[in-house]
Amino acid sequence: MDPRFTRLEEKITFVEHQLGELDGVVRDLGSTLDAIARKLDHVADRLQQQEENQTTPAGSDGPPTDEQLEEDRPPHW
Repeated sequence: MDPRFTRLEEKITFVEHQLGELDGVVRDLGSTLDAIARKLDHVADRLQQQEENQTTPAGSDGPPTDEQLEEDRPPHW
């Protein structure tokens, strides 16, 4: 057999092997990315719930003022 064909077959075999390995890596990274996306969605949902459950001082539409913060300080401050 012609040495050029043998060399081409060797290269094709090598490339097929590398493709199989890279396919496995890409699948693993895809699974990891999916898991991270699910965790991020969960964290975002919890953050949104906490923001919705936060109460502002009565009669206030915005963030608390310095005076309101002074009134809310615990006794040990």
